[in-house]
Amino acid sequence: DAWADRIIEAIRRISRRFVRGELEEQYERLAQGVVSRAESATTEAFVKSVNQAVGVNIRPMLDKEDMAEYVQSASWHNAQLIKSVPEEYLKRVETAVVGGIRSGYAPAKIAKDIREATGVTQRRAELLARDQTAKLTSEITERRQRQAGIKYYQVITANDERVTGKPGGKYPNARISCWGIANQDIGYGKGVYRWDQGASWGGEKGLHPGRHHINCRCVAKPIMEWELPNKAKKNKT
Repeated sequence: DAWADRIIEAIRRISRRFVRGELEEQYERLAQGVVSRAESATTEAFVKSVNQAVGVNIRPMLDKEDMAEYVQSASWHNAQLIKSVPEEYLKRVETAVVGGIRSGYAPAKIAKDIREATGVTQRRAELLARDQTAKLTSEITERRQRQAGIKYYQVITANDERVTGKPGGKYPNARISCWGIANQDIGYGKGVYRWDQGASWGGEKGLHPGRHHINCRCVAKPIMEWELPNKAKKNKT
């Protein structure tokens, strides 16, 4: 049993270092950098798109203080998510070791179980990274557009077979259909919604691009009020 005790103790030492110790500040710096870069890139793209569309530099209209508070909050949230990955990874390793010992498995079988268990965590980490990037971009886009007085947006999908709900695609029966949201017209034009309302689908309300579901890849194209159909212009509140 000595080898098992040594492995468990080693796992717990690593856990203290990676989860609660010297790397915690690095997680926070990493999260801050990710959020700051996302904010900078998204804001630049938004300013450029509006400038090209209407010939107006909207940068002075953007609230720097509000965005600074958002960056701080989002950085903290993402630091916790980054921290959760090694926590889950090490927990799975320890569970595989302890469970294997109790079941009387040989070290080779326990090693195989560890590989299988940590593979799930690796896939979760990759999914988490993609999903959080999309959500960050979506939230920043919403803040910037609303700061500029833009009330409407059009949902633009990734336009490939992975778009949820797309007929003939990989996920035609998905509960939240990005294809359906992008193609329905609730009175403002095809795929056009208000930021203060969002889309409704599958029993859920207030859905926005990049946040329709986990790993949503849709984006929000700003729509000016003069671009709305005549009926929508007359009936909008």
